[in-house]
Amino acid sequence: MFKYFFFAVSLVAIFPSRASAVVTDIFGVQVLMYQLINRLAALAWAALFAFFVFGVVKYIKNADDSAEREKGRQFMLWAIICFTVLVSIWAIVTWLLSDTLGITVGGTPTFIED
Repeated sequence: MFKYFFFAVSLVAIFPSRASAVVTDIFGVQVLMYQLINRLAALAWAALFAFFVFGVVKYIKNADDSAEREKGRQFMLWAIICFTVLVSIWAIVTWLLSDTLGITVGGTPTFIED
């Protein structure tokens, strides 16, 4: 029972604006897509930071065991590589959303003129 409650609460915490969202037009879909990508990116950054901190703790905790210390070093190395990949992917996504689809941070498409 508790796991279902935790799942529902975490969904609302990650996507609070989706709890009562209604998309009425194509621009709403664009804003919805942008907000979803932003929230998933924040979740990925948080997980990656936790992964890096785990490597640092493992490295420091096993100062006298060289095999375990090497495992901690590998965690940190892969976390740094993933940071680089995540920054690259986010740059591509931002370019794709803003230049190709015209989705801006405010959620207003750039091609509408009054």
